[in-house]
Amino acid sequence: MDRPVYMKRNAVMTLNNEGKEIIVTYGHYRTVMYARYISQVPPTPPRGSTLRFVADVRHEEEMILEFENHEEMLEAYSILKTKYLESTQFIQSSKLHSGRGLHTTTTENKSKSANVFFF
Repeated sequence: MDRPVYMKRNAVMTLNNEGKEIIVTYGHYRTVMYARYISQVPPTPPRGSTLRFVADVRHEEEMILEFENHEEMLEAYSILKTKYLESTQFIQSSKLHSGRGLHTTTTENKSKSANVFFF
């Protein structure tokens, strides 16, 4: 059984509107998630400041993003839901698989081709 890897780090999340990529940069590392491989996103915004989903259906890798506050999480969730994801990528949160996690805090910086969140 795989155990989750928790990386409690400050990070920057960039939502690339043109390439449908979600890029999380932390230190010298970077995780690129392609919107088409994301699944098991809650159908409605979760309570609190944590957003969980499967970041890559090919490997069932779960991503847990913990934002600085609920409002920042809501903004990121709304952008993902309206610009990046299809209705088939949403399911009930009780069916999420265990996997990888990332702790984040956030503020926002708007851009024309990308939405950037600092964690």
